[in-house]
Amino acid sequence: MKKKRNAEFDEIRQILKDRGLLILEEKDYDQVIDIVCKTFEKDELMIWLSEGKDVKTYVRHIFNIVLHLSDEALVYFDSEERQALAFWMTSDIKLYRIRKLLENGGKELIKLGGFPFLKRIFSYQFSAAKLKQKCSGNHSWYLYIFAAGEGNNQRLVFADPMIKPVTDFCWERGIPCYGEVNSVLDTIALKQAGFQVREVNTVPKCSVKQFSLLI
Repeated sequence: MKKKRNAEFDEIRQILKDRGLLILEEKDYDQVIDIVCKTFEKDELMIWLSEGKDVKTYVRHIFNIVLHLSDEALVYFDSEERQALAFWMTSDIKLYRIRKLLENGGKELIKLGGFPFLKRIFSYQFSAAKLKQKCSGNHSWYLYIFAAGEGNNQRLVFADPMIKPVTDFCWERGIPCYGEVNSVLDTIALKQAGFQVREVNTVPKCSVKQFSLLI
């Protein structure tokens, strides 16, 4: 599986470069965090996870963790201007490794939100993993993050040029592409790239929706 995934990554990286998209380098990490903070600080899921308190700090810590655990993911910007980014993984990647999690913001999150936060985020992750497995099966490409400034309009602008190179690659090879968002407006952006809503769920013990999309 890993050999197959690496071959797919190499092909897609070349496609992205040919389209003028910019593959993430370590020096870009701070800019990644800035983009996701602008996109997700008003996100319903993030507001619920943080209980509406200091949302931006929670977002910064959560995505800093994800970024530093992403050595097997594919992350890229729209251009040298770095206004938007996409973060793809394949279903076999193990994202959460405890030591790296703690070293890159996990300790700060635990101090910030304590046990109630851990309970909420594990509840969400369990629900999301169950939904993803149900809808996309064993091998798929997973659009984990798509961020482009504040509001949905920016994501509408960047959805086609940012996402379609990957979804077209997968479509031609019969590989499922999966995405999950938490608002109707976000589903519109992903539909522009060919995704269709397959299932709608609700995060346990809250009103946040989970829209499961698939190509």
